[in-house]
Amino acid sequence: MKELARKINFEVNDMVYVPKLSGHGEVPSHLLDKNISLWYEEVESRYITFSKLCNKINIVGSSLGAVIALRLAEEHEVSNLYILNPFLSKPYEPYKLLPFKTRTSLLSSILNYKKKKELGKINSPEGREAHISYWNMPYLPIKNSLPFIDETISNFNKVTIPTFIAFSENDEVAGSYSAEKIYCEIGTENKVLLNYPDSNHILLFDYDKDKLLDDIGTFELRNR
Repeated sequence: MKELARKINFEVNDMVYVPKLSGHGEVPSHLLDKNISLWYEEVESRYITFSKLCNKINIVGSSLGAVIALRLAEEHEVSNLYILNPFLSKPYEPYKLLPFKTRTSLLSSILNYKKKKELGKINSPEGREAHISYWNMPYLPIKNSLPFIDETISNFNKVTIPTFIAFSENDEVAGSYSAEKIYCEIGTENKVLLNYPDSNHILLFDYDKDKLLDDIGTFELRNR
């Protein structure tokens, strides 16, 4: 989020705050007792603090963080919403035999972690070099986040603010499924859905990064 934060601050002079959610930037085992409900509470607490200082608040969420951003827009007064490479779930993939939620629930009771083949799904070599992440992905936080995700999806109609949604059709983690579902089901008419096909899952580190940053800036200036 660093480059996006700097661009927003430079171009529109907004204050930007990027929280480090608990368990992140530490070691993988520190995530085992965490889930998206806890992370949402952390973000909501910061929102409440800033709402006393700021006239308007925009929210940006990437990947699973998009769910947190969506929930905040459902429950609080937010000006503009930015959803980047969102992950809600995966459509059924017959070759994997079991649906995503079933696989996640079963694996979390057998294994603690999945050893990743690469740190992040990024096509750009420079982006991969700059990306910092865990090699081991814990299953339990995902399993324990599923009810929160489902509840957020059920209230998409409450999102009535300008919403920018970015995805890549070549995203090997989320594909287009989550982005298209959000676009179709949220309650606002002021929304855009943009595809960045040269990139993979982590858009802010990939080939389309500069175009994405420009598109976010354009949308913000149009909806201030």
